[in-house]
Amino acid sequence: KPMKSRLAIAITLSGWILLVAYLFYDYVIYGDQTIRHIFQPPHRYELFFHILIALAPFISTAMGYLVNERTKLLKKTKASEEKYRDFYHNAPDGYHSIDAIGTIVEVNDTWLKMLGYERDEVIGRMKITELHTDEGLKTFEKIFPEFKREGHIENIEYDFKRKDGSLLPVLINATAAYDEKGNFLKSLSIVRDN
Repeated sequence: KPMKSRLAIAITLSGWILLVAYLFYDYVIYGDQTIRHIFQPPHRYELFFHILIALAPFISTAMGYLVNERTKLLKKTKASEEKYRDFYHNAPDGYHSIDAIGTIVEVNDTWLKMLGYERDEVIGRMKITELHTDEGLKTFEKIFPEFKREGHIENIEYDFKRKDGSLLPVLINATAAYDEKGNFLKSLSIVRDN
């Protein structure tokens, strides 16, 4: 496949331009003796320099190829991330993540629609406990420490308070994310309208 990255094309061409420019320069200086000067220069360092100039197109072509492949990989990664982000935000279920003290650190668009909040009202500003009824709060305080240790919970039923004050019965399934030392980072929770 042809190169599509402008940077890759520029890098590739640079070596070839260098070679052609040097050959032209040599021809201007040495005229008919150019070939002899290239293959039998008066000094060893010039022979080494000529070898480098001769290799420049191959080196630049290889570097251009690598840059082009990296560019293609970055584009594929970005497309994949956008696809995942779209799937995450528009999933049929709500998703939220809470940190070790229960602060909401991430939600998807479905979650926001379910509960009637705007993202900037929730992320980093609201604790999950603010959504619980008194009964749900007791359940949460019992389950959350165990969840942080065990790493998963399944089919926990709560009534979440919507922004308008109405109650939404939900079913929660969650797994925990930990750092490399095993410290709890956040929950990865599915919130299903029950």
